[in-house]
Parts: sequence; structure tokens; C-alpha cells
Amino acid sequence: MRKLFTLLVFISSFCSLFAQTLFVPNGFSATGIGSSTVSGQIGIGTSSPNSLLHLYSASPNGTVARFESASTNGRIYGIGSNFITGNGEFGIYDYTSSAERFRISSAGFVGIGNNNPLFALDVQGFGSRVLNPSTSANAYTTFRLQGPNYSNGLEIDFFGNNNIPTDPNWTYGGGVGSVAIVNVNPKPLTLGTNNVGRVLIDAAGFVGIGTYTPGNLLSVQGTASLGTVFQQKITTGAQTLALGANSTAAEIQSQGAVPLYINYGGNNVIMNATGGNVGIGTATTGSYRLAVAGKIAAAGEVRVFNTGTTSFPDYVFAPDYKLPTLEETEKYVQENHHLPDVPSAAEVEKDGMSLNDMNVILLKKVEELTLHLIEMKKQNEELKLRIGNLEKKGN
Repeated sequence: MRKLFTLLVFISSFCSLFAQTLFVPNGFSATGIGSSTVSGQIGIGTSSPNSLLHLYSASPNGTVARFESASTNGRIYGIGSNFITGNGEFGIYDYTSSAERFRISSAGFVGIGNNNPLFALDVQGFGSRVLNPSTSANAYTTFRLQGPNYSNGLEIDFFGNNNIPTDPNWTYGGGVGSVAIVNVNPKPLTLGTNNVGRVLIDAAGFVGIGTYTPGNLLSVQGTASLGTVFQQKITTGAQTLALGANSTAAEIQSQGAVPLYINYGGNNVIMNATGGNVGIGTATTGSYRLAVAGKIAAAGEVRVFNTGTTSFPDYVFAPDYKLPTLEETEKYVQENHHLPDVPSAAEVEKDGMSLNDMNVILLKKVEELTLHLIEMKKQNEELKLRIGNLEKKGN
């Protein structure tokens, strides 16, 4: 009883400090102490307390309670609304720093470091932390946002020393020290800017950029003028790999005057940086649009179009064409050891040969041979006729 009386005297002194009346249950009396109308409940500023301890300020902007420490670094805090403009709100005020620390608005919004909360929880200030101290298995959820119609929601999980998931279906963690942002519901997770969704991960794990319906592990979609949709740039130079498309074409491009390699280490395919010449198995394309180091196989048809640089040898059959005689050809072969117009073995070894030119040369030789055969056939027919006439005379 003595302890209770001492407490009441202390509370009475507290009330005197803030000019409030202390109301206690019947049976206690002291200067400045009134009787509470509710048995077993104490009121400060009200004679009708509705809880074990009821603090009431008659002023709409009054401090209901004040906490002060006498220690060297003690701070003074007030609970109430004398520092709040407007009614129906509650706050905690730091008198030492002259700053409000906590606010509950008339709409029920809670502000921490923010005296005008606009959301259910509105935190303002440098540095905020949500700590999950548990090391128990599966106790890894640090923060969750959840809607009214779903049993799960958006989770931000940190995996500490021992709280790695044991459920094999929850293997999204990257091991100890990793962090995961997960929509636990079988629904998409979307990231956006400017109030527009930009990246979507659907429930199957497909990622869509610019599309809400990705049909592959990565689907990128944009307007016809989108251009480059992927770009990798080397920080130490101008080399850039770009991949993009528009309404008329798709492209993989090396930007920065460097070649485009497919399988760089093996020189499998190289596209020259300036002229676009392609090398397969070689990086030395020279002036050729396609340079291949190795064998080439083709199934089907290989077609070469004459661009006008080589005349097809139809002129061999022209009336004014001077057909080399077999004697002239024999003499040339004896002197040069190869046919006229045909490159020598040494020339081919040094400079290679043009398949187009060689085919034209071989066709020309076939046509010349054809003319010789026609002429020889005529001579044979003439000889056969003369032999037949001689045989008739001899009989």
C-alpha cells in the first residue's frame, strides 16, 4: 500500500507539472487528487478513465506525456499533439533535437521521421534497416508485402549462416549471404519506371522486356524504331556489340571499327570491321568478300553470276574467231608445258585461281576442241569418200 501511495504521489507531482488533475480510485486522498469514477483505474486529466492508466489533455494541441532522463546524454521526448498542426493526429517529439520522430495521421498512416505520412507506413530519413536475427532453418523471410486475397506475397529474403531453405521448391537462394526478391505467389514479378512496367518475370521464369507475355527464357519486344535492344560496351575502348531489329531487318553488329567474331578463340567466323568481308577459319580476308581456310562442301547448287568482268566464250563460235591450229597448240605446249590461256602450276601455287575464270577457260578449250573435232570429222568423211572412189577404180 505504501508503494502505491508513493507512486500516486509521484504521479501527482507529474500532473502538477503539466497542470493536470490526478483521479484515483476511492479510498485515497491527497491535495490535488480527485476520485476516479471507475474502480481500479487511474486517470490523469480525466475522472472517467477507461483503462488502467488514462492520460488526457484538454488542449487539442497538448503534450499528454513527457519523458526526460537526467543522465549526461539524456534526451527529452513528448507524446501528444502540441507540436502537431491539426486535430486527430498523434506523435512523438524529440524536444532535445526539436524534431518530430513519429506520427500517426488522422487517416491512420504511420510516419517515421515524416510528419505527413501518405502511406500506411511512410519512412523518411537516412538509413533504414529491417533485421532478421534468426539463424533457424527456413527462417529467412526478412520483409513481405502481401495483398488481401493471397496467402503469400512479395518477399525480400536474406540467407544468413543457417537459415537456408530446406524445401527443394524454394531453391532461389544463392547460398549463404545471398539476397532474393521473390513473388511467392504463382504470378509474375514486374519491374518498371515512370509508372510503366519494363521487365516482367512470369510464373514459369520467362523474362519479358517490353512485353507482358514472354514466350521464351528471354523475350524482347519494342516498336519498329527501337533499334538496338542489347549492347555490350568495353569500358577501355570503343568496342561495342549490339543486337537489334526494326520493321525491316534484324542485325548483330560490332560497333567501334573492330571485327565481329563468332567463336573468337578458334577464328571460326570473322566479319571484317570496315568492308564487311567474311573470313571462315581465317582473319585474313584481303579484298575478298568471303575467305575460307579449309574445305567447302555444298549440298544442292552453287550458282555464280557473271558481273561483266569475264566474257563467256561464246565468241569461239563466231565466224571471225581465229581458232589456233593444233600445230600452234603443240608448239605452245612444248615451250610452256601448259595450254594457252591456262595458268601455270607455279602461278596457281602463288596466286591461287579463280573458279569462275578457270571454268570459262576450260569451257573455251572444250569449244575449241569441239571445232577441231568437227573439222576432223569433215576431213575423215572426205577421206572416206576418196578412199571409196579409189577402191571402185581399182576394181
